[in-house]
Amino acid sequence: MLIPSSAGTVGMVFSLLSLIPWIVFIVLLAIQFHAFWLQRD
Repeated sequence: MLIPSSAGTVGMVFSLLSLIPWIVFIVLLAIQFHAFWLQRD
């Protein structure tokens, strides 16, 4: 990481921003699982 999470408020903000791609990935994965579950019945 460019800025360590222990670098105060700026580090905390950047560490939370770095989670955004993971959140998007999890949401897309949940949509796919939901579609698969509906298709299964």
